[in-house]
Amino acid sequence: MRILVLQRRYDALRIICIPANTIVINTNAVQQRYAGFHIYHECVHFEEHYLFYRLQKMGNNDPQTIKTEKVKMREDMKINDPVYWMEKQANRGAYGLLMPVTATQDIIHTELQNTTKCPHVGYRYQVVGEEIANRFELPWFRVRARMIQLGHVDARGALHCADHHRIEPFAFDHNAWEKDEQTFVIDREGA
Repeated sequence: MRILVLQRRYDALRIICIPANTIVINTNAVQQRYAGFHIYHECVHFEEHYLFYRLQKMGNNDPQTIKTEKVKMREDMKINDPVYWMEKQANRGAYGLLMPVTATQDIIHTELQNTTKCPHVGYRYQVVGEEIANRFELPWFRVRARMIQLGHVDARGALHCADHHRIEPFAFDHNAWEKDEQTFVIDREGA
């Protein structure tokens, strides 16, 4: 598999022949410093979803129109779109490749022990997330997602941005949450 990074070029329009099995990163759409996540995301697709894409090619190029058999499910289960599921799986795989469990958990546990003087757990995870972002040279929003993915639900209150500015971390009462509840941080325009 090859990786091709298309750099911003405003001086001339070029046509490039791209061979099969090449991951293309267009820096007009993705900043190069964030490209690592997208490369890993596509690698997970290549590794985990190869047979799906082969089946899709044999049957239909639009996976949304592939006929599926109805399966009886429990009332509380949601029926998910296969493409959505694959994208989520590729994202989770990319986080795992960017921030391996053992190394990331070691940093989290070490840094949490060093941040006992913070006013609340949201601040602690803010400090931890910034340390991981610095060590792995990753954007903070990816680190926040990985910490939550690894079971650190208190990271939900850290590393947030509203109106293009970082906001103060916050914390939650664990007893106030119901199963699968979510929190949202919105900017003024969204409100």
